[in-house]
Amino acid sequence: MRRVLILILLTLIPQLVEGQVYSLENEQLHFRRFSVKDGLPSVYINTIFQRSNGIMWIGTKGGLTRFDGQNMSNYFYIPNKANSLNSNDITSLFEDEKNQLWVGTSNGVNLFNDDANEFINIMLEDITPAPIIFYITQDDKKNIWLGTSHGVFVLNQQKKIIWRGLKDHSVKFIVQSDTNKVWIASKQGVKLMNPEGFTFTSLPLENNASINYSDLKVYDGLLEESSLWLATSQDGLLKIDTNTHKVIEHYSGKDNAISNKSIWSLAKRDSGLWLGYFYDGISHFTPETKHNIQSGYHPQINYTLPYNNVSKLFFDNSGLLWVATTNGLSVTDPKNRVIKHIGEYQNITNKHVWSVARDDNDIWFATEDGLNKVNIIENTLTTYPSSENAKGLPRTVIWSIYPQKNTIWLGTNKGLIKFLPKENKAIIFDNPYLTEQRIRNRSIYSMQVTNNTLLLGYYNGSFAKFDIEQEQFVETLLNVSSGYITNIIEYSPSEYIVASQYGMMSVVKDKVKKILPNERIANYHITAMRLLDNQLWVATLSNGLYVLANKDSQWHIIKHLSSENSLPENTVKSLSIDLDNNVWVTGRKSVFNVSPNDFKVTLFTSLFHWLDMEFNDNASNPNQDNTILLGGNEGLVYFTTTSISEQKTFPALKLSSVQVADRKYPQLNSYNDITITPDDSFYSFSLSALEFLSPESIKYEYQLLPGQAVWQSLEQSTIMLSNLPYDQYTLRVRATNSDNVLNNDLLEINLDIPPPFWLTTIAKLFYSLILLTIIFRFIFSHQKRLNKMTIKATHDALTGLPNRDYLINELNVKLKKASSEQYQVAVLFFDLNGFKLINDTYGHDVGDKLLIHVAKTINQSIRDKDFFARQSGDEFILLLDNINTENDISLAIQRIQSGFKQAFIHDEKSISYGSSIGVSIYKPNTDISGEELIKQADQAMYQCKKDKLAFCYYHA
Repeated sequence: MRRVLILILLTLIPQLVEGQVYSLENEQLHFRRFSVKDGLPSVYINTIFQRSNGIMWIGTKGGLTRFDGQNMSNYFYIPNKANSLNSNDITSLFEDEKNQLWVGTSNGVNLFNDDANEFINIMLEDITPAPIIFYITQDDKKNIWLGTSHGVFVLNQQKKIIWRGLKDHSVKFIVQSDTNKVWIASKQGVKLMNPEGFTFTSLPLENNASINYSDLKVYDGLLEESSLWLATSQDGLLKIDTNTHKVIEHYSGKDNAISNKSIWSLAKRDSGLWLGYFYDGISHFTPETKHNIQSGYHPQINYTLPYNNVSKLFFDNSGLLWVATTNGLSVTDPKNRVIKHIGEYQNITNKHVWSVARDDNDIWFATEDGLNKVNIIENTLTTYPSSENAKGLPRTVIWSIYPQKNTIWLGTNKGLIKFLPKENKAIIFDNPYLTEQRIRNRSIYSMQVTNNTLLLGYYNGSFAKFDIEQEQFVETLLNVSSGYITNIIEYSPSEYIVASQYGMMSVVKDKVKKILPNERIANYHITAMRLLDNQLWVATLSNGLYVLANKDSQWHIIKHLSSENSLPENTVKSLSIDLDNNVWVTGRKSVFNVSPNDFKVTLFTSLFHWLDMEFNDNASNPNQDNTILLGGNEGLVYFTTTSISEQKTFPALKLSSVQVADRKYPQLNSYNDITITPDDSFYSFSLSALEFLSPESIKYEYQLLPGQAVWQSLEQSTIMLSNLPYDQYTLRVRATNSDNVLNNDLLEINLDIPPPFWLTTIAKLFYSLILLTIIFRFIFSHQKRLNKMTIKATHDALTGLPNRDYLINELNVKLKKASSEQYQVAVLFFDLNGFKLINDTYGHDVGDKLLIHVAKTINQSIRDKDFFARQSGDEFILLLDNINTENDISLAIQRIQSGFKQAFIHDEKSISYGSSIGVSIYKPNTDISGEELIKQADQAMYQCKKDKLAFCYYHA
């Protein structure tokens, strides 16, 4: 008996010594979670749907959510408001062929009006309690089919019920597989209907002894060509041929391909099915291989499902998988499952991973509390925790690691350690030279291997070589660096490049020389260093990435990459090189690669959106390999470079809302024509790229035309404008994808800021008309005043006749014209006879009236071309133009004297008056002025008075 026990113990001891072994997931999904803190009205998610414009709609127990990747907008039932939802419990969503959104609730169905941003309640029959709408679809006749807790309702295009049936069924799924075949699945079984006459077709019972269509409790389904997949709560997953109506596969049956038979939801992408379970998370099922990989909720891992009770699975048009649970919403990109993460809650020795290395199919990574090994073929984790055991792995930080078959060499705070995993045995090698020099700090930070020799970099700045075969130190150099050594590269058989906390050194034998001593990099903290095709790639802690080349035994900087040109950040933590010579780089939290040909930087933000980890310095695979290993403060990440690719797609860019002053309007439609009223001086535009995994990494730019042609970067996703001049503008927006690749497809917003009416063209025309009227009136009035002033200055105030000044001017004009045209001008000087007696007898008023009467009388007796003026007092002058003979003058005098014969009446008394007329004549080619002619006529008039004649001519 004792021998048996000994044999058993001997069998068990190797297993105990080698370390604890754990199974790992074959695939690892990485979810982004959403909860109430993100804007959801409830964490109980019933359904998910994506409309044709790319916007996600989420139905919860507490309301309906519209999600554009950036913002969540919620809609609720509001009592006594006709245009709100009829219930907050949203159970189904569907978009018909007219792009109208149908919303099913626990209290009926609603139709969403995008333009009005409100709901229309579609009245069904008066049923108490109201039907719960589980499913909505549309047939080839454009009729709407509703699967409800009270059977099936079929509505025509006028929203009228044209058929209702299966009133005692809770219908969860409806699909049309052919013109005359509609499959109706419920918790009371499966029915097949001909929609032409709404008649049922019997289904076979004998095709599968374990399946009876009437006994199935169906919760979801999907149609794939002629195959109908059904998810049931008791019988698992079924595949039905819609042509033969037979069950052709029962995956939860005898073969037990799917152990959990309670499936609530189905989704399909490519060749795989995704199954959502009641209290068991989800799985990825491959029907061809019957391979079923489970994924579920982990309370300490934030990128797992939010809960295991799955109510709905949905693939959006970009291939993202959305999972609705009763405790939150989540979304993942299934392509990212090729990236593996092993962290604190997956049994590793410590979450802080300081060094990693690969040995064939084994990945070794070291922490503060021991070693870990992942076998990538068997998907197992083996841990070797440190302990106080004298022979075991001591408690120390392992900074560097080199696996060699069954031996693992470790650079630690305790110096160099040889670890034998199968024996769980550790051997510490003391450096005799450091002991001799009484140097107590024996911590080894970096370790590289060349020609079976370990190159060791110490925290104290020393550099040592260790012969692996002889297991002894062969050389040690002190004070190679003033800081700790981070990397060592054998550049040639006689030269080593040493990177440190303070720059880089060239070590040739025992000679140490600073590299690029006159450059800033000479004092930078070097975190990692790799040699690629005679180029030295150098990572710095705060100053980006440098590429150096050696020419004529001198190093030169040929490229400096930083955040100012292409890097996402200036902190560079580690470097790895794949088999295609691409350089893989980690920043503080970023992962990207750099092509050595053109130094193009490719980000992989979208693949690592879920990873909240800071990478550690130099914690990457030291060997050139297509398997990238990365260590950080949350464990280990590894993936193959051939399994991931650059993101070349771009999320659709949408205008999600517009705010004008204090009013906010949701922008639900595709058109982007916006008019701002003149009274509004502030307006903002909220943008959203439909990126649902890492929207925070999207960068936006805009330009405003006319006026602002330079692209402006946005700190956030909102453009704020104010007090723009009245005009029509085009607001152009572009965005990157989550990997910082700029999309040149633009979103254009037509912005019209019309002026107020008083600044419109019509108003300006009106103002111009008023102004012109005012100007014309002013000119007219001014001219009128000017004319009055002119008349007043040139005319007699009493008679209105031209005065002496006007007379002299007019006479000179006539004389000049007469001289040039060779004709005569006559000047007739009038003086009233007895005027003084009339004044004295009747008064000056009567005299004035007489003068007015005379002026009027003479004016009526002369020609239009003649000119008549008052000289002064009772003296008048008449200018006769274009006189040929004295007979013309005589005729004019006769007309005037006949006018004088008209009696002047005052107080019914006739007052007689007469005149004496002196005449002077201008003859062409006579040098005489107008004043002289008037004097001559005056002299003739006096002669006339003296001789008591009617008129006299002037004779010299």
